[in-house]
Amino acid sequence: MEVFAYKKEAQDKYGQKSFEPFIKVPKEKQFALDAKSDGDYEVRLMPPWSAEGVFAKGTIVHYFVGAERQIVVCPNTQGPNLCPFCRVHSEIKSDKMYLADTEAIRPNYRYYSNVVDMKNPGRGVLLWSYGPQIFFPIKKVQDSGRWGDVTNPLEGYDFIISRQVRGKVTDAVNPAPQPSHLLDDRWLDQRFNID
Repeated sequence: MEVFAYKKEAQDKYGQKSFEPFIKVPKEKQFALDAKSDGDYEVRLMPPWSAEGVFAKGTIVHYFVGAERQIVVCPNTQGPNLCPFCRVHSEIKSDKMYLADTEAIRPNYRYYSNVVDMKNPGRGVLLWSYGPQIFFPIKKVQDSGRWGDVTNPLEGYDFIISRQVRGKVTDAVNPAPQPSHLLDDRWLDQRFNID
């Protein structure tokens, strides 16, 4: 499988302004951090899956919508001003009387990356959906120039995520102290085409 280099300019397009529709993969091929308990995780970001050179793409979702409390992809991923939830949220978000309602319908930004769970590498490449509190620290490390291309299969870096759940979830994101070679070159062929 071809390996593509990271391109900062391309990744910059997927900040909080340009988002893709929701991506679905089987549950056994998903990676997630536990939302209910503290924990330490170690993930390896895989190289970009296409010549575009991005390690992550984003989407916007609304959680717990309607009586069935479903996750709904924000219509604004298809074009501006299409989403009724975002429209109402922007109109009433400053009114404290509607705080619970605005919190329930607020847009939530999610990013998707190909990763390997280094505590369970036998699972192979997984699709990870995570929020801005993890995306932006990873992107900052990647763009700093001090670590090289953290997705490089020969000398990339694992990321250690320390999660604390104490009323509010907080994540500390740090690169591993040393670069490493991918443990299994077959992982390059297992990447999801997130396009």
